Amino acid sequence: MKAKWKKIKKGRLFFIFLIFFSTLALASHLQHALGSDSSSNPPIQLSRIDFKEPVDSLSANQIKSTVLHLNGVQHTYFNVTDGIVVFSHDPKTLPAQTVLEKVRSVHGFKAERYLPDPEMVGSGCPVTGKNSIFIRIGRYIRNIF
Repeated sequence: MKAKWKKIKKGRLFFIFLIFFSTLALASHLQHALGSDSSSNPPIQLSRIDFKEPVDSLSANQIKSTVLHLNGVQHTYFNVTDGIVVFSHDPKTLPAQTVLEKVRSVHGFKAERYLPDPEMVGSGCPVTGKNSIFIRIGRYIRNIF
C-alpha cells in the first residue's frame, strides 16, 4: 500500500511540474511575441516607378544610384527591359512621391508612380489569388458558422 501511495505522489508531482513548466513556457512565449517593441523598427514600404520612355543601362544605373542615396531608401532594383524601378523605403521619412519628383528633376525622364487599381487593392494578397486554398478554407469555415 505504501509503494502504491509513493507512485501516486510521484505521478501527481510530475503532473504538477509538467503543468507549471508548460505554463511558464507559454507565458514566456506570449511575453516575447506580444511584448516586443515593434516601434523600434520603421515600417517598410515597396514602391514602384514606371518610365514612359526607354531607359538605357547607363541611365538606369544613374537613376538607381540617385534613388538609393536618398535618405530613407534601403534597397533599389531597376528592371531595364520593362523600365521599372522598385525600391523599399520608410514612408514616414520619405514618401514615394518625393522620390518620383527627385528622379524627374535630376534625370528628366517621363515617369509616374505605379498605383494599383481598386480591383487589385480589393482582391487582397496578390500571391494567394481569389481561389487559393486559404480562401477556400476561410469560405468553408464561414459557411459552417
